[in-house]
Amino acid sequence: MPRPDEDLGRLAAEALRVRHWMTRDVLHAAPDEPIAEVRLWMDARGFSLVPLREEPVERYVCREDLDGAEGALASVARPIALPHLVEADLSLDAALPRLATHGWFFVLEGDRVVGIITRADLRRPAVRLHTLAHLLVLEEGLDTLLRSYGAYRSVARRSFVHVVQDTVACPPLLADLGLDRDAASDVLHNLRRLRNHLAHGRSLLDHTLELPDAVAEAARAAKLCARVWQLIDDRDQIWQAYAQASLSGQGDGLPASAVVITAYNPGDEVLPSEQNARRDRALGAILTARGLPFVRSVARAPGGDFEEPGFAVEGLDRFRALELAQRFGQRAIYELTPEEIRVIDMQGRARRTVSRG
Repeated sequence: MPRPDEDLGRLAAEALRVRHWMTRDVLHAAPDEPIAEVRLWMDARGFSLVPLREEPVERYVCREDLDGAEGALASVARPIALPHLVEADLSLDAALPRLATHGWFFVLEGDRVVGIITRADLRRPAVRLHTLAHLLVLEEGLDTLLRSYGAYRSVARRSFVHVVQDTVACPPLLADLGLDRDAASDVLHNLRRLRNHLAHGRSLLDHTLELPDAVAEAARAAKLCARVWQLIDDRDQIWQAYAQASLSGQGDGLPASAVVITAYNPGDEVLPSEQNARRDRALGAILTARGLPFVRSVARAPGGDFEEPGFAVEGLDRFRALELAQRFGQRAIYELTPEEIRVIDMQGRARRTVSRG
């Protein structure tokens, strides 16, 4: 099953490029055009810079250089330096910091200037989509981590505000993210406001008027998003959560030797109750059709606020148990012996072992 962040993360990091948010119809000025005329129409259009019409384009003029100047435009032209040139296929993640540093740049395809990006282009839908994608992936990732750290307070799908509140209230997660409580509260609540801002069709510039601040907000979202998903990939807490769960069985309890499989909540996804019930019935039907004896089981998180029903199955070896669990998108199974409970991942490795006490 794909990781919840894969599609949106790939969109934010790879799919959106400079060409998707540049101004394409670049207005050029002739080198011999009178400075006085150019000053007038640049003011009328609100332009701060204009490239000269030449092949290849190598010079431009800044509006601030035109005050008090006379003669032909070429006399005040500046050469286009490398920091003000980017390729059209540069990612937004790479382009935004450069925009914050330099304020604008021309866009190249080959050796031809095909566009320009300035502060005003931060209002474009592609930039809003890029940042919003990072924020949605961040929300998904924090929601996933909260379950791993035993700080997930509800099975129901919650809003970002609940995810933020639970994250700020989870010291072990904050420590792994490299944030103290106050810093996390400031950063996450600000990103939550930005998320709502962008989701309602506003832009980064509507959220903050200063260009460096707007770009810093987008970069902060991307950086924290990357850290969250790195932590998910590297985390050990998920196996600890399995080991800390309390297993129980109906009737006479759990068999001495069995494997425990659930169809609930595949991977990191928390499903609606009716969908989980349908999956549970399907797994039960498969076990019945195979003639395998089983006892209904329940795995409960410490505190009892989260539980997953399953099946403690006798006569099913580890390989076939993992194969069946994989059919339902599970991350692990339990293996019961008279003395131990083992948490077995999908590669057949025992991640945790606890005494049955």
